[in-house]
Amino acid sequence: PDSDDSNDTYLVDNLINDDGKNGGDEDDHDRAHVVVEPFDLALYKELAPGQSPLVKPGDPVTFRITVVNQGAIAADNIQLIDYIPSDLSLDDADWTLSGGNALRTLNSGDELPATGLQPTQSVQVDITFEVLPTLGAMEKAVNWAEIASATDDLGNAQTDVDSDPNTLQGDDTFLSDDYIDGDGKNGGDEDDHDKAEIQGKGFDLALWKALASGQSDMVEPGDTVSFELHVVNQGMIPADSIWLVDYLGSGLSLADAGWSAGGGNTARRLLERNDELPSGGLLPDSVVVVSLQAVVSSGLAGGTVLENWAEISSHRDANGNTPEDTDSTPDSDDSNDTYLVDNYIDGDGKAGGDEDDHDGASLTVKPFDLALYKILGPGEDNLVEPGDEVLFQIVVVNQGMIAADNILIRDSIPAGMTLMDASWSLSGSIATRTLDAGDELPVGGLQPGAADTVAITLKVPNPLPTNTRLTNWAEIASATDPMGVPATDVDSDFDSDLSNDKFLQDDYIDGNGHTGGDEDDHDAEDLMYEVFDLALRKTVDNTDPIAWGDDVTFTITIFNQGTIPAQDIELYEWLPDGFVYSANDFNGWTFAGSPSTLRMELDDLLQPGDSLKVKIVLTAQDNFCLEDLFNTTEITSQENQSGANMNDRDIDSTPDKNPANDTLEDDVITGDAKNMPGDDEDDHDTEAPPVFDLALRLTTAQTLPVRIGDEVTYTATLFNQGNLGARNIELKATLPTGFSLSSNDANGWTDNGDGTLSLTLTDSLLPGEALSRDLLLLVGAEAHDGDLTLHAEIQGAQDLAGNDRSADDLDSTPDMNPANDLLQDDEINSCGLTDEDDHDIAKVDLFDLALRKTSDDTAAVQWFEDAAFTITLFNQSPELSAQNIQLVDYLPAGFVLSPNDANGWTDNGNGTASLTVPGPIAPGDSLKVNLLLQVEKYTPAGLHYNHAEITAQEDGSGRDLTDYDFDSVPDDTLNNDQLSDDVITEHGRVPGQDEDDHDLAPVEVEIIDLALRKTTAQTDPVLYQQDVDFTLTLFNQGSRALQDIELVDYVPEGFKLSPEDPNGWTFDAGLSRATVQFPGTLEPGDSAKVHILLRVQQGAAPYTFDNRAEITAARDDAGQDRTGDDVDSDWDSDPDNDNLTDDVIDQDATIGGDEDDHDIAGVQIFDLALRKTTPVSEPVTVGDDVPFSIEIFNQGMIPAAQIELVDYL
Repeated sequence: PDSDDSNDTYLVDNLINDDGKNGGDEDDHDRAHVVVEPFDLALYKELAPGQSPLVKPGDPVTFRITVVNQGAIAADNIQLIDYIPSDLSLDDADWTLSGGNALRTLNSGDELPATGLQPTQSVQVDITFEVLPTLGAMEKAVNWAEIASATDDLGNAQTDVDSDPNTLQGDDTFLSDDYIDGDGKNGGDEDDHDKAEIQGKGFDLALWKALASGQSDMVEPGDTVSFELHVVNQGMIPADSIWLVDYLGSGLSLADAGWSAGGGNTARRLLERNDELPSGGLLPDSVVVVSLQAVVSSGLAGGTVLENWAEISSHRDANGNTPEDTDSTPDSDDSNDTYLVDNYIDGDGKAGGDEDDHDGASLTVKPFDLALYKILGPGEDNLVEPGDEVLFQIVVVNQGMIAADNILIRDSIPAGMTLMDASWSLSGSIATRTLDAGDELPVGGLQPGAADTVAITLKVPNPLPTNTRLTNWAEIASATDPMGVPATDVDSDFDSDLSNDKFLQDDYIDGNGHTGGDEDDHDAEDLMYEVFDLALRKTVDNTDPIAWGDDVTFTITIFNQGTIPAQDIELYEWLPDGFVYSANDFNGWTFAGSPSTLRMELDDLLQPGDSLKVKIVLTAQDNFCLEDLFNTTEITSQENQSGANMNDRDIDSTPDKNPANDTLEDDVITGDAKNMPGDDEDDHDTEAPPVFDLALRLTTAQTLPVRIGDEVTYTATLFNQGNLGARNIELKATLPTGFSLSSNDANGWTDNGDGTLSLTLTDSLLPGEALSRDLLLLVGAEAHDGDLTLHAEIQGAQDLAGNDRSADDLDSTPDMNPANDLLQDDEINSCGLTDEDDHDIAKVDLFDLALRKTSDDTAAVQWFEDAAFTITLFNQSPELSAQNIQLVDYLPAGFVLSPNDANGWTDNGNGTASLTVPGPIAPGDSLKVNLLLQVEKYTPAGLHYNHAEITAQEDGSGRDLTDYDFDSVPDDTLNNDQLSDDVITEHGRVPGQDEDDHDLAPVEVEIIDLALRKTTAQTDPVLYQQDVDFTLTLFNQGSRALQDIELVDYVPEGFKLSPEDPNGWTFDAGLSRATVQFPGTLEPGDSAKVHILLRVQQGAAPYTFDNRAEITAARDDAGQDRTGDDVDSDWDSDPDNDNLTDDVIDQDATIGGDEDDHDIAGVQIFDLALRKTTPVSEPVTVGDDVPFSIEIFNQGMIPAAQIELVDYL
């Protein structure tokens, strides 16, 4: 056996039967081991999500620090240090600046979970800086962070197993970025320390291209067009030697001496300093604009779109270097650039975005459009005799935007007819003629909008069979522009084939042959010989617009277009719903089987070429509009002069009693329905009276609720439902409360200053057409007080002749009063039955939630007590219900969500609680939500403010309207709202007004805390019957003034209350205690002294002089008994139930510390005694030695020394 741990053989654990003296296990020596769980924190640092690594001075930059618990012990009080580089300045209130570095401590229940950072858990912390001007282009700034210290979850300091937390920058091994598995204590990466980098923006050029100012996007072949290229330096390095390339494409050719022609129809230009660029090059944030001119190529079809692209092909910096562009790749390849948005220069082409060194501009070639129609010349008739010479006129119309020249016309001569015009060239049956500028055409060619008439004379064959029809066709075969370039027509195909053109309507020049319509470069004229042909045209005699109840007179004209006289012509009149036969008609009509069918027979002989007229008077009925006022007349039977029925002999129509089987074109009497399907049946016509009828529909595409500051676009669409054209239409809009005309409105509206707007539309609105005009309104705060309905009404209008027709609308009365009209939103077809269609409305929604938070507690609360709050949600929306309203409550410091809260709140672990209120809340209703918070121990006294806010919300249909609250912006950010307590009538979107989705409620925390310290000035030992003065000092350590403070003094055996005591104490001899009440009020933070005079008792034993005193009761300044409310002690009169440390008044008895309402003070006595004895019991004689023993007793409380004895022999 010895005390040397190194000289013992150890072979087997716990072996005690071996022989250590002979090489075996030394069995008087053994070991046992324990394993200490590892404490291991690691840290890595990176850029925060969305943070670009490329920055400029003045930019904010945010890093994210992630702390990971890799050990087996929970961590708390994790202090982080961020070593701020010289190019950054701290801009983050959550961090504290210390010695040029930033510090932050992560605590449980705050940044960390309530139980600390558990093993395998991690926590992320952001830190934000501002970039300083010292950061240069392409220069890097490296930001390091480190764990400075940490404890376990019990507050004990711990040693990390593989790193050394400290605040010393540069003493850590760094091997790999974001690596947290290194062992810094064994030469590996120190994993509690990491970095992240940013870099000053480098070289960045962008380009956008547009048409030059004044340059139209509509061009003709041969035009010179101008573009502008804008080169922008978005980087931090001056640029020089910038090469631009322009891809002209197949439709343009270079016409600019400032540019050089390149391969593939490109143009190039070099921008250099001291030339196009300033002496220092193109400086950061500067722009240079370069123009380019090009000529539009010939032969382009009208409507062709020309896309012209440009790109930066290369560049240098001011030192002649070629730096890499940060977000684009300059080159001369037009096919490798991503193009997403025109004129956009903030894209990153290297990351899949728009390549911002490349942009385009477009042009459109004006349309080339010629049309042709053919008619008989003046004095000519369709009825011909054999051998007649007939003059035809061919009218060529320029409907396009480009002058025309060299117009070649082909005329197909009918079989048997002969060309009699030397101006035409004949080839077979085709006659041709070219119309040239300066000859048949004006100098410069046939201009847009102009027409040219060309005559051709043909001779009718002789002989000619009766009822022969001769059709003469003409077509434009080709044409050029004024430069002689062959042109392509936009809606027809110039060619020499008269058989491949669609013909739908005679003399019609608005067809589009490319889309299946009439080929308008092609037309015909007919000649006839000896035919039976009656036609009918119906017209109205009334010239002014009618009103309901008016008599309307119609004139029916029957034409004999044939060569045979006609007689006994029977007419039928079919009345529509909007007319009845007038009692004022005296023209001889009779009913034919029903009140809606009338009949008349004309016996007169109608000679060829003659006509006769018949009138009919009808009365217009209420609430019927134009579509119900078309009345039809038809020839139902006809005879020749011999009395033979000619119904089947009419050359181009078939009389009958069916008004629905005829093709109809109003007033046309030249149609040939019998031989040309689709032509007008000219024995049948319809007519309506003059009707002036305008309607208005007001709409808006605004489907989401409006907010203060929003601009809302409305569209007023005018419909001409009559048959008279209109112009100078005056509109009036009556604004909803809180709406005003936006300064961005460019639609011509005038603010009348009385809550109305006016607009006059000078455009002509033809029958059947519609015309729209937008209106842009700005939403103001007062919109909440109105009905959100915009009214618009027609005030007046003129016809196309300038006559005022304001009072002539058939089914409405234009005026300036929005309240006197029948109204059915968007209805324009009720003919006044349910809606006055010159007036309409458009309504938008408004969604507005507000929150008011109040405290339910009128009295102050104390530690561990619950504070109750009520949150009232108000749906201030006029019509929308609300649901799924998400709330956040920002818990004040010192408060937690109470375990007694049963209202559904969730503690988020970050100082907030959240709740989703399912609702619904009807418009105008409110809903209350309760919340219980608990005051934590050591929460300071005073007012604390509990905030709550709406973070998200839906309407009753489930739409997420978080971003569409009328006057507030729901979020979960505490300090970004203007706040006035309990106000819900202001508008947070208006600067300076309360944001009513956020409110606070105060709660007062009160602390009752009295302490007592007992002392005495008596330092020398006392003597019997001596009076000793003790001082009781009372301290009000709470927040409430206290009075009637009752004290008890536990008088020990060695004392009694002195009869000389002047302090008002009352002595209970049976209990040996004295009591007194402090006479005054003790304010918070104050102290007061109470004295007691005690007398030392005769014969009192030592150690009976410890005098205790205690507070037993008190009232507050309102007289309320506060016994039991002291936060760290219990007032009572029991001297034995308190922890006691003399004179201590700052401990907490509730957690085992001193009970500071109770204290002790004592005095000391000095008392020596002597006893002398001898063991000799027998008598002694002279000379005997007698031994004595002297015993000294210290019966006092003070050690005794240097005791001197005297023995009296």
